[in-house]
Amino acid sequence: VKYLRSIQPTVIHLRNIHGYYIHFPTLFDYLALANIPVLWTLHDAWSFTGHCSHFTEARCEKWQTGCGSCPQVKEYPKSWWLDQSARNYALKKQYFTQVSTLQLICVSHWLTDKVKQSFFGGKVPINTIVNGVKTEIFKPLNDNNAIEALREKYGITAQKVILTMARPWTRKKGLYDILQLSGLLAELYSPTEVQVVMVGIKEGEKRLLPLNAVGIHRTENLSDLCALYNMADVYVNASVEESFGLTTA
Repeated sequence: VKYLRSIQPTVIHLRNIHGYYIHFPTLFDYLALANIPVLWTLHDAWSFTGHCSHFTEARCEKWQTGCGSCPQVKEYPKSWWLDQSARNYALKKQYFTQVSTLQLICVSHWLTDKVKQSFFGGKVPINTIVNGVKTEIFKPLNDNNAIEALREKYGITAQKVILTMARPWTRKKGLYDILQLSGLLAELYSPTEVQVVMVGIKEGEKRLLPLNAVGIHRTENLSDLCALYNMADVYVNASVEESFGLTTA
C-alpha cells in the first residue's frame, strides 16, 4: 500500500491474490478510498468462497449463501487447524464489494455465470475475456527438423505421443489418472509405439514414472512448447476441475 501511494497508479490490475502472501483487508481498505480504477481478473472461485479455489469436485454450493463447515478446509489454500470459512466469507463479501471502482474479468463464460450467482452479482460489474493464446507463436509447424530435434532432446521415441501438462502435478490435476492411463496403454502398446509425455513433472518424480511415460520438468522456451503441441497426436487434460486454463486453450 505504501508503494502504491508512492507511485500513484492510474489503474490497478489484480490477479490471483490467494497464495498465502497478502492481507486482503489492508489492500481493499486502500482500494476503497483511492478512487483508482481496479480490474480484477478471476482465474478461479476463491474470491467468492469462504475458503476454496474450486468447489465442483466437492459439489459444494454453500458459497451462494454463506460458507461454514468447509468440506475442503485442508485443500489449497490449506488450513490445518481451524475452519474459518464462515468468517472469511463474511470478510470477503464486506471488503470486496466496498470498492466502487472495481470491475471483475472472468476467463470463461462458466466462471462468469458462477460469479453472477455469488455476492458480487448486482454489486460489481462482471465481464468475460476468455483465456487466449498467441497464435503467432502457437500454430501448426511445417518444420519436421524442429520436431525431430525436440524428440531427441527429451527422449521421445514412440510413433504416437499423448501430451499432458500441469504444474504442480497433484491428484486434482489428474496425476494418478494419467499414471493409470499409462499403465493401461502399456498393456496394449510398447513404448516404441505409444508414449505419454508429462510436462511439469518435478525432477524427483521422474523416477516414479512408468517406462512408457516421459517426464519433462519444464520447456526451455515457447518454441519448444509449440513443437510439443505439434508433435502430440492427443492432448489430455485430466484435471477434475478447471475454469478454462491456458493449457486447455
